[in-house]
Parts: sequence; C-alpha cells; structure tokens
Amino acid sequence: MNVLFTIIVPIYNVQAYLRKCLDSLSNQTYTHFQAILVNDGSTDASAQIAQEYCDADSRFVLITQANAGLSMARNAGLEYVKNHRNPIRGGGNILHSLCGF
Repeated sequence: MNVLFTIIVPIYNVQAYLRKCLDSLSNQTYTHFQAILVNDGSTDASAQIAQEYCDADSRFVLITQANAGLSMARNAGLEYVKNHRNPIRGGGNILHSLCGF
C-alpha cells in the first residue's frame, strides 16, 4: 500500500469515545493513509483499545509513551513519520517515482 498521508491521533484516557474515533478512520473508503496512535500514558483502557485496532488493521500503528502532554504526543507521532518515510528532498533532487514513499 502506498501511504499518501498520515493521521496522528494523540490518546490520553479517552476510552469512552476512542472506538468511535478509530471506527471513523477504519471505515474510510479511501485507504491510502496510516494512522499513528500515540498513547500518552493513559491510565484507563485506551491503550488496549488502540492495540485492538492495530492488531486488526495494518494501517494503524501504536506508540506508547509516559504521559508528556498533547504536544509531546503529537511530536512523537511526527518523529515516527520522519523516521519511517523517505526524507524530504530538495529542489536539486530527481524523483524517479512520484508515489514512491
């Protein structure tokens, strides 16, 4: 699958509505995306719910970290994307495939 964009979902103690959020992503008809779920030290069942979706759908990836706040959770997702995609190319580089993530 060619991933064309990434959605970062910070998670902290949202078990009451996390399934609704993740169902809305997994039920999309457009499938060329990846959802990075960042569990920010949840103390409820949020991490287990997120893991269920990751086990069932290869587009979902779970990152777990100690509670550091919303901004740090988003940054962890961005760091994952940076480390798992091709680097951004400068104007002098030649791309051999426009969809070659």
